[in-house]
Amino acid sequence: MSATRSTGKILATLLFGAALPLALAACGDEEEAPSAHSATSSSTEVAAPSDREVPTVGGPNPSDVTPTSAESEETTERAGTACGTARGPEGPLHVQVVDGSVDCTTVKKIADKYGPLMYKGGEQDIDGWTCAPSTAGEGELSRCTKGDDVFALAL
Repeated sequence: MSATRSTGKILATLLFGAALPLALAACGDEEEAPSAHSATSSSTEVAAPSDREVPTVGGPNPSDVTPTSAESEETTERAGTACGTARGPEGPLHVQVVDGSVDCTTVKKIADKYGPLMYKGGEQDIDGWTCAPSTAGEGELSRCTKGDDVFALAL
């Protein structure tokens, strides 16, 4: 009986010893594991394809495209022009020119500075613009003015 146990132990030890290297080899990356193909191909060089042309798709030549108003020089906006969104104290706010001839680039710059400060309430001076809570209603939270130029921040 003890001979059967020691034969079983020896057999189990041999099987474990043979299985261990196989298990460890399986744990490696594909990049680390050598393959029959990589062993034979490492001694021969693969020629680069002779045709390196990439197909092109028709469209306008980028040098012929006129920049959009956001990319071009600052232009003045008409009343009612939407100038995108600005940071507000609790999220984005819509920015809109109400009156005057101010450009969206300037409006957005002032709106981004004033928006996070709106929670303070009252009148704020931002780079020469006077910004204060609005009385216009209809979702308009604040208005900023400088001379004849006016823009609003709304929900």
